[in-house]
Amino acid sequence: MTTGRDDLCSLYELILDEVNEGIHVVDAAGRTVLYNKKMVELEAMREEDVLNKHLSEVFQFGVGQESTLLQAIQGKKTTAMKQTYYNDKGKQITTINKTMPILVDGRLVGAVEIANDVTGVERLIADNLQRLGGARFTFESIIGAGSVIKEIAEKAK
Repeated sequence: MTTGRDDLCSLYELILDEVNEGIHVVDAAGRTVLYNKKMVELEAMREEDVLNKHLSEVFQFGVGQESTLLQAIQGKKTTAMKQTYYNDKGKQITTINKTMPILVDGRLVGAVEIANDVTGVERLIADNLQRLGGARFTFESIIGAGSVIKEIAEKAK
């Protein structure tokens, strides 16, 4: 039995929709070309509200923040990067992402992001800290300007 191209595409779609991570793929122009079911749940959006649209049309990022997907189409790979952003309804979402450029024959054709939702965990920690009277020290208390210390603090968060 030979598996045809259509069968393989169906198989890939099934697998992407069954994994427990959000997967979001954009083309080289920053337009969404793939958005799996977990990402739909995570970002509380409909697939049709995101597909074929530029990221900046759908999501908002805080001051000094930029989409890791947009960074990836500029060639930057990120691993275990915390990102907080807002969906089209203003709902805050916090994820830990692995994002990388997609290269075909050495040419950048897009980027993929694999996201794990930590929004609920962040709220739980904040609620517990408030209940306990706050933390004595936070990650923001860490003093250091070097890129290594910033990366370590970001990964620890």
